[in-house]
Amino acid sequence: MPPGDIDICASATWTTDGVTVAGGRGMGSDLNQLSYPRGAFVDDTGAIYITDDNLRVTKWEHGATTGLMVAGFGGQGSGNDQFEYHLHNLAVNAEGTMFICDKGNERVVRWEKNARSGQSVVSNINCFGVTLDHEGLLYVSDLNNNLVLKYNADFSHNEVVAGGNGRGAALNQLNRPHFAFVDHSFNLFVPDTDNHRIMKWQKGSKEGIVVSGSKNSPQLSGPHAVVADKMGTIYVVDHDLHRVMRYLQGAESGNILFGEDAYGNQANQFAFPIDIDFDRHGNLYITDRNNHRIQMYRVNKTSCLSSSILNA
Repeated sequence: MPPGDIDICASATWTTDGVTVAGGRGMGSDLNQLSYPRGAFVDDTGAIYITDDNLRVTKWEHGATTGLMVAGFGGQGSGNDQFEYHLHNLAVNAEGTMFICDKGNERVVRWEKNARSGQSVVSNINCFGVTLDHEGLLYVSDLNNNLVLKYNADFSHNEVVAGGNGRGAALNQLNRPHFAFVDHSFNLFVPDTDNHRIMKWQKGSKEGIVVSGSKNSPQLSGPHAVVADKMGTIYVVDHDLHRVMRYLQGAESGNILFGEDAYGNQANQFAFPIDIDFDRHGNLYITDRNNHRIQMYRVNKTSCLSSSILNA
């Protein structure tokens, strides 16, 4: 979903049991299966683009019971139609062009809609996550260098927009950043995974602000992904504790939105969740990696009578 487009009031609620909208048929390579999915992106039509350890991207149209392969036709390798272990997350722009974090080949691949192969637009980078801002510019989380880079439109130049001061826990440092998110004000939210916190880096800032984890309660353990809504509320995939947390803007603590702090495969449980996204209605989609599925949690719109989400 385009960054920060969702307007959700503070009293919003979601179903506590998820509905499987992709995978959930055990680990496998059939087009109705997933194998350790890592990234999921929901577009404006409700279609879900998913990366997994089958080294491919599948697109699941809204309501579909099987996916369509849209990238990775050449299987394992370093060619323009191939990926290598591990394939991390992806972002999709308004034209349907995918930007795919091909960690195993240390590159980001741009793959245009309906193409049979992609093009490496960023190379020699230990890519651990990609995201786009609302202007379509690319941000890449670099695991080895503990920073996030922002690229210009033709990828000829980049700038450090978070971290870049070595591995550490100071406010100008990161420790294994994962799947970041950029809102409409160009605030960059970074899962600072091994510091067990979410950092907010305002445009042009040299230091981040801790917005969840570290000083807050309950604590986070290995957060992997974050998204934010228009109200500034953030939603965090707390990977190691098998749950999703919600933090209202400025709140000292968060609440458990989904998950029970325990590994499991029931409708209200996760097994190492790893990614999160909204659809245009405000429903949340969680990549439940070790259960080989994508879970959707439906928003309760009646609690947001003044929100524009009711008109979506």
